[in-house]
Amino acid sequence: MAVSIIQLRSRPSAAVRDVPPGLPAANELCSACVDLLGVDGAAISVMSEGASHGTFGSSNAVSRRLDEYQFTFGEGPCIDAAMARKPILAADLNLGTEQRWPAFSGAVLGDGIQAVFALPVMLASVCVGALDLFRQSVGPLRGDALAGSLLASTICWTMSAREPTQIWKPSGLLLLT
Repeated sequence: MAVSIIQLRSRPSAAVRDVPPGLPAANELCSACVDLLGVDGAAISVMSEGASHGTFGSSNAVSRRLDEYQFTFGEGPCIDAAMARKPILAADLNLGTEQRWPAFSGAVLGDGIQAVFALPVMLASVCVGALDLFRQSVGPLRGDALAGSLLASTICWTMSAREPTQIWKPSGLLLLT
């Protein structure tokens, strides 16, 4: 998929600009990621202080289910990305050396997902979640797709924030002061 960096900069921003804040914007950003980044699904996980608050937005119901496996099993790339505050890129879950998340990997492989990429969502120095990308084929994110995924992860928190010191969590807004 040939995607220009201009598309990557404008489409995710436009996706969240033209819809109400909250879940609609999160779902639109995930859909933009699928359209532009060569992945089959996307979801946004919300975490704070090391605790999961679940899936916020997704490109579709399947992506939501794939993302929620991580909270069911207590393991997965989004949890690792949030804890390490760095991207976790698993380009081939079938590799014998890829054993970080046995329960999660088994579940997503059973659903036809071969690669998973998780990028932390940072608000200043606080990790508030992760953008998870799912692909049915093996292979790394490269070039503009990788750049676009990093860009998308940097704007995730803006989808629901009414002020820079607030983020969404399932029970309401979490103040970050």
